[in-house]
Amino acid sequence: MNRSEIMRKLSRILILTMILTLVLASNAWADSGIVSGGVVNLRSGPGTQYELVGTLSKDTRVEVIQSRSGWHQVQYGDVQGWITGEYLTVTQSPKLRVTGDMVNLRSGPGT
Repeated sequence: MNRSEIMRKLSRILILTMILTLVLASNAWADSGIVSGGVVNLRSGPGTQYELVGTLSKDTRVEVIQSRSGWHQVQYGDVQGWITGEYLTVTQSPKLRVTGDMVNLRSGPGT
C-alpha cells in the first residue's frame, strides 16, 4: 500500500467517524413524544394518503425526528414513520446552560 492509499483510507475513516458522531449527538438531544390516541396509525409520509407502516398504542414513547404541517416523523425502536399531531404529545428535550469556565459532565451524581 502506498502513501496516497493510506491517506485516502484514513480520510474515509475520519469522515465516517464525524458523521456517526453527529448522528449520535443529535439523537441524544431529540425531542420525545407520547402517543395520546388509543391505537394510532404510523405512515410512510406526513398525510393520510401515505402507506401504513404500523400502529402505535396509547402511552407509547417515541423519538420525534422532525415536524411538518401538523405531522411528526417519529422513531420507535427500528421503525420510522409519521404520526398526526392530533394524537401525539411532544415533550421538549431539556436545555442545559453551562455557567462555569470549565466543568465536568458525569453520568451520575458524585465526583
